[in-house]
Amino acid sequence: MAAAEAVPAGLVRSTKENLRKAITGEHDEATNLYPGFAAQAAAVGDTTAVRFVRDTAADEARHGTAFQQALDRWR
Repeated sequence: MAAAEAVPAGLVRSTKENLRKAITGEHDEATNLYPGFAAQAAAVGDTTAVRFVRDTAADEARHGTAFQQALDRWR
């Protein structure tokens, strides 16, 4: 979608709003989504996938922390 269409469609938000949304998303991925994938992989004995998605969850948690630090600097 072109930027000219995104603004009237309400898809462009403030930096603070974008950071808050990103923090929520990263937290959900780190605490729900990827741990669920890890459980599914563990259930079928795929230890490589378990390690991969656990590492990915940790990455998402770090992203959330970085976004939170950025938001804290905006206040």
